[in-house]
Amino acid sequence: MTSSEYCLRHVGIPTVKYSETIAFYEKLGFLKTYETMNNGAGRPVVFMSRDKVVFEVYEVAESTMAAGAIDHIAIAVSDVTVIYKELCEKGIPILEDIT
Repeated sequence: MTSSEYCLRHVGIPTVKYSETIAFYEKLGFLKTYETMNNGAGRPVVFMSRDKVVFEVYEVAESTMAAGAIDHIAIAVSDVTVIYKELCEKGIPILEDIT
C-alpha cells in the first residue's frame, strides 16, 4: 500500500499464532525491524513497522480472546477508499463496507 502514510505509534499485540500474525502484517506492507526472544517468557517477539506505525507482536501461551486485550487497531490514512480497494485486492477480510 503506497498511497497513504499511516499515523500511529506502537501497539502491543499478544498472539498464540505468531507466524500467522507476522504474515498478516507483512501482507499489509509491514516489515520486521527487530526480532528477539522475551527472556522472561522464553517466547519470540518482533517489532514490525511501516511509515510511522510500529507493532510489537509477541507470542503468548494463551490469549484471553476477550474485548480489551486488543479490541481493534485504528490506523489513519489519507485516502480510505484507495486503501480499502488495496485490502480487498489482497484478500484481506473486511468487516464493514465503507460505502
